[in-house]
Amino acid sequence: MSFDSKALIFNSLETKFTTYFLHVTKGDYKTFIKNQTGVRVFRDGFGIKPFGFNQNDWLGLGKGQTSGGSFYGLRPHNVIGFVLISVYENIKLVEKTDREGFQDSPYSQNFFSW
Repeated sequence: MSFDSKALIFNSLETKFTTYFLHVTKGDYKTFIKNQTGVRVFRDGFGIKPFGFNQNDWLGLGKGQTSGGSFYGLRPHNVIGFVLISVYENIKLVEKTDREGFQDSPYSQNFFSW
């Protein structure tokens, strides 16, 4: 596997584009992608479960999904994304000691209300 990373700066927003060249079979690729789907939450580089892990749809993307033929683009199984937060900018958003979510507080409720 080879790795190439380039960072671009737009005002104060840093966007990092990373390219991975993997030599895998189609089945391995599908499994890899399936394991990455969802929108995950990371705090200072550590994943906060269950958000986006193990098919957890914490954003409710599947609520608009129907079994009919209508178009709805955002579905839990076709979105890969992440939310990055830090303890310094979100000091009052406190994790549970096992990193399995956030302690219930007005701050965590506000995080999920958007």
